[in-house]
Amino acid sequence: MSSPWIDAALIDMCIKCGRSGDAHLLFEQWQHEESFHIAWNSLLLASVRDGEYEKTFSTFLQMFRSSGVEFIDEFMLTAVLGVCGSLGFAEPGKQMHSFVAKSGLLCARGVGNAIISMYGKCGELKDAANFFEPMTCRDLVSWNAMVTAHLLLHQGDEILKIWSEMERLMIRPDSITFLLEFWSYLLAVTQAQTPQRNAGNSFFLCQAHMALNQPWSTMQPLFMSLAAGAILTRQSSL
Repeated sequence: MSSPWIDAALIDMCIKCGRSGDAHLLFEQWQHEESFHIAWNSLLLASVRDGEYEKTFSTFLQMFRSSGVEFIDEFMLTAVLGVCGSLGFAEPGKQMHSFVAKSGLLCARGVGNAIISMYGKCGELKDAANFFEPMTCRDLVSWNAMVTAHLLLHQGDEILKIWSEMERLMIRPDSITFLLEFWSYLLAVTQAQTPQRNAGNSFFLCQAHMALNQPWSTMQPLFMSLAAGAILTRQSSL
């Protein structure tokens, strides 16, 4: 007798091998009613991985109509919120936010980060900030999501303010934060803005610190981005 995890792995394998017909056949023959959400998650995550966001959203709506809300879990909500952001679906994203609040999953850090990212990608910066500010379970992903939200709207100075706040709270950045902050600094320069001196100095000190404490395999793409950014900055100033 098969287990739901084995059947889910078979569905995932078929999708990865380009045999979506077999995957959907296995899905239709799913026999584990108590674990039906595992099959839905397999289809959703496979579509997300392949960049088929419209298909992911359609699959979610199909699941919602046929199975109700009892099968919607944290992982599924995170995936669907990410799809709303990638497609720029602000209104469905807000509806998902409302559903999360009613389901009691706002305390789930992954879901909260997905909400911030969704609002940021949809250009709803005020909604992203309103959710982020009272958030009690922030992590580095939360901060990076807010930085990305401002970066998408070309708000370089606002990002440097976030950087200063991270420093004040002694939040250690990672390579993603570093790269986002670098592009925000370039953005502030190319827009002829004047970043706060302390924020700028701290930013470049962080560059040196990370360069000395990270392996070359990690820092190489960042230095390539530094070089490309410097070229773009110089070109824009000519």
